[in-house]
Amino acid sequence: AQDIIEKYAVLVNLSAPSLAAILKSAKSGDIDMEDWAPAIKEVRLLLENDQFPRFRRSETYLTFLELILPREDAEIWSSNFDKLLANAVGRHHFRLFLRSIRAEENLRLWDAVVEFRVLMSTKKKTELKSMMTLAKDIISIFLREGANEVYLPYSIKEKIERRVANGLVAIDLFDEAIRHIEQALRNDPYVRFLLSPEYKNLCAKLTR
Repeated sequence: AQDIIEKYAVLVNLSAPSLAAILKSAKSGDIDMEDWAPAIKEVRLLLENDQFPRFRRSETYLTFLELILPREDAEIWSSNFDKLLANAVGRHHFRLFLRSIRAEENLRLWDAVVEFRVLMSTKKKTELKSMMTLAKDIISIFLREGANEVYLPYSIKEKIERRVANGLVAIDLFDEAIRHIEQALRNDPYVRFLLSPEYKNLCAKLTR
């Protein structure tokens, strides 16, 4: 146990109480897993809320999904925008195309809100403070003036910021913003993507 702590404690962001508990347990020589439970819970939450979502966006995972994606699934995207967005491989290639036309921020915001909704649906009321922080991060990155700013009507931005300022963070916080973004993507970029080499080359290399 002492070896594990010495090797990994500096690499894992544990809270002071959890770290103190496992250090005390290790030094005593009488390992009680109850002492380790808080640290294990914190590591699990870190994996679930940070590293697992990052893995799902990784090149390794997306390459694997692409290898097993049937061509007919990709061909359906040509007539179904929602299924394109619902598919990780589809979103990846759509994002690459959007990057080439400098419109990637729209899909990045869409992804961020999807993750926000998933986390909101699984959080307890006692954990809503962390969701408030996440909502503020999304606003700071995508709704404020800067390189990543996504165009939204002022009324939508103002409503989101007012709700956050009043502590009214809920799963539907960004719903109007997402509807606006989906419509904007559907109107022009989606059509152009279907005509692009990015999409055609993907379909060509997939097996039936």
